[in-house]
Amino acid sequence: MEFPTDERAQAIQIGAVLLFGILILFLSLYQAFVVPDQNEEIEFNHNQQLQQQLTELRSNVILMPGSTATRASSVDLGIRYPSRAIFVNPGPASGTLRTVGTENPQVNVNITNATAVDDAGETRDFWNGTALSFETGAIEYRPGYNLYQGAPRTVYEHSVLYNHFEREAVTQAVTGQTLVDGSRITVIAVDGSLTENRVDTLSVDVDPISTRTRVVELDGADDPVTLQLATGLSEAEWNDILEEELVANGGHVQDVSVSPSGPGGLGLLEVTLEAGERYKL
Repeated sequence: MEFPTDERAQAIQIGAVLLFGILILFLSLYQAFVVPDQNEEIEFNHNQQLQQQLTELRSNVILMPGSTATRASSVDLGIRYPSRAIFVNPGPASGTLRTVGTENPQVNVNITNATAVDDAGETRDFWNGTALSFETGAIEYRPGYNLYQGAPRTVYEHSVLYNHFEREAVTQAVTGQTLVDGSRITVIAVDGSLTENRVDTLSVDVDPISTRTRVVELDGADDPVTLQLATGLSEAEWNDILEEELVANGGHVQDVSVSPSGPGGLGLLEVTLEAGERYKL
């Protein structure tokens, strides 16, 4: 005597196994492709926000002349990913904010042929055309993202904030400059030492070392006033940044050049101002 088999139960079991396999495959694909894409977008958005915060830090630096109070900026150095119910995120991504060159006496601003006007009194004894140097440096942010591998290194130097994309070897200015504005030359030296690597927010205090702003009127009738500064930007990039100040465009910048002879692997920027003009430094 033969008993009939129940093929319906086998079909249900096979169907359940197939559905479970499809679910596992879907979850695996989601973890492998969707989660990384979402986290990379989170890192990209963080980098955009961080550049805004560094722009605020740059504003605090260039507003220091004449200030007697400390200015604080908050910078979110790293990022934590949102929690997920069943999917896995990488660990938090940290970032590093540091000063560059502030402890290297070769990284400075050199001003040559800067002679104070005849009626400047004792100031003319100091500003007499000989080369004068002021130590300074840059502020640099390096991200440590897990997925956004093309993220730029963001640098502040000589009033300019810029991004350097190392993979493409491309540099893009984020802000303009305040170094030369018409007949006014503004030199703001950055001093101090800072190196912070963290995930959380860092409060950066900018303190005025010299609380009194000195404006020196320079007589550029003879040799042209020349500024020399260590830089990570190329000659073409500085020409773009200073384009509105070029003599050809109605400004007083006669020539802009960058040579590879700067300290610590940096270039050496030389800005030559138009002769026969008076400048305020």
